[in-house]
Amino acid sequence: MFRRVLFVLIAICLISCQSKFNKQDWNEKAGWDYPFRDHMLSDLAQHHQLTGLSYQQLKDSLGNPDIVDTSGVYYQIIIDYGTDIDPVHTKDLMLKLNRDSIVTSFQIKEWKKD
Repeated sequence: MFRRVLFVLIAICLISCQSKFNKQDWNEKAGWDYPFRDHMLSDLAQHHQLTGLSYQQLKDSLGNPDIVDTSGVYYQIIIDYGTDIDPVHTKDLMLKLNRDSIVTSFQIKEWKKD
C-alpha cells in the first residue's frame, strides 16, 4: 500500500512538472490508467506531426494503440469509473487511417456521464 501511495505522489509531482510529450511517459501505465497522457496530449496535438504518419511510424512514435477498429486507432487518455463498474468519463485520441494505413486526421473524443 505504501509503495502505491508513493507511486501516486511521485506521478502527481511529475505530471505537474512535465507536460511535454515523451514516449516513455506516454506508455507508462499504472493499473488500468495512463497517468501522464492527459498532461501531454496538448503538446502532442500541437507540436508533433501526426497526420501523414504511416501506421508503423505512429506505433514507433506512440506505441501500440489501445484499440484498432474500422473507424481508426485509439489511444486511451482517461477512463474514470468513479464508484461504478461503468465509466463515468472517458477521453481518447482517435486517429483515422486511409487504405494505405496513413494517418489522415485525428481528434480527441471525450465523454462524461450526465
